[in-house]
Formats: sequence, structure tokens, C-alpha cells
Amino acid sequence: YNLKNLEHLILRDNKLKELKSDYFYHLKKLKSLDLFGNEIQAINKDTFSYLKSLEFLNLCSNSLNFIEDNSFSDLKNLKKIYLNYNLIKKLTSEIFNGLYSLE
Repeated sequence: YNLKNLEHLILRDNKLKELKSDYFYHLKKLKSLDLFGNEIQAINKDTFSYLKSLEFLNLCSNSLNFIEDNSFSDLKNLKKIYLNYNLIKKLTSEIFNGLYSLE
């Protein structure tokens, strides 16, 4: 499928357990990614590295218990990120490095 011009992707309630960066390789123009209600447990620093145009990221209601430092550093255009209703026990300031456009 040719998804290179896709701007919005909703993957709610799909029981996704992990995300790999290559899943998003061809989605260079993606602005909105909604992953609400999955079973994602970890975000690594390269998970979203190809999503340079991303402005909105919803990770609510997953099973997140680990977010690696600098996981969002490539998301220079990110305006909104939602992480509520997860199992996160610890956040370091390095997790949000590079997020200068947050509102």
C-alpha cells in the first residue's frame, strides 16, 4: 500500500503490544497517531524516529511501564502528547528532550 501521504492514523483498541520504528518508516507526513487502548508496554528511543511531522500522539490507556530517555526527541513538531492511564512509575526529564512545540 502507498501510505506516504497519510496524515492521520487511528489504531485504537487493537491489542498492539509493541511498536517498532520500521512500522512507521513510510509515514513521513503523518501528523496524528492515535494508539489509545492498546497493550503497548514500552517506548524506545527509536520507536517514533521516522515521524518527523507528527503533531499529536495519543498513548492513553495502554500498559506503558517504560519510556526510554529521548524517546520523543525526533518529534520536533509534536504539540500534544497524552500518556494518562498507563502503568508509568518513573519519568525523567530526558524523556521529553527536544519537545519544544508542546502546547
